[in-house]
Amino acid sequence: MHRTIRTAAALLQAIVAHPSVLVELGREVLDGLTYGRSRGEEHVPPAEANFSREFARHFGSSTVVSASPDEIVAVTLDFDRFGEWFGLHVGWPDGAPSRDQLAVGAVFGETLRVKGTKATLAWTVTRYDPPHTLAIEGSGPLDAAVALWISATEEGSGARLVVSGGFACDALRGPMLAVVMKALQDAADESMTRVAALLNSPDVDSNQPAVVRNPAAQSS
Repeated sequence: MHRTIRTAAALLQAIVAHPSVLVELGREVLDGLTYGRSRGEEHVPPAEANFSREFARHFGSSTVVSASPDEIVAVTLDFDRFGEWFGLHVGWPDGAPSRDQLAVGAVFGETLRVKGTKATLAWTVTRYDPPHTLAIEGSGPLDAAVALWISATEEGSGARLVVSGGFACDALRGPMLAVVMKALQDAADESMTRVAALLNSPDVDSNQPAVVRNPAAQSS
């Protein structure tokens, strides 16, 4: 309750200092609500991710590229290059982890940016099936919980990368939660386009990102 009051007070101060914030906030809330109403089947990380909780809200995206799973993870799990493709990444407070350090229970920190606001998460590895599958669960400000599943599998003459996750935060509800979820979804879509570009996939089109929001429907 106290966190919600502090969040509301900070928002009110920002609006008083910069009235244009109210206009922008209204636009983002409307976009978030529209996103919430039009959302199709959600991306849900598989049960084998071994997350500690159920996440009611999910985000995710996938893309098929003309590369092997090994080539995909050479980019996506090279943490020194994380900022080249992961749309939310800002930096590693304690240095980038290495793939040699990945194991269930391993912990590392990451700073992300969501809607212009930086937040540092403490990630814990909940599953790692080298070299192609990683699941991590993190905690951050306002008791926010975030989960992320990254996997690469062969598909046709190329491979499919899937990034999906879950989000929970009791301090965010209603329209504001919808705004955050839309930002997470937009970042997932952007990340797929970046990966495809890094791998020089012919799927990349400057106007139409090589993104499939519902891999389950794609494969059915």
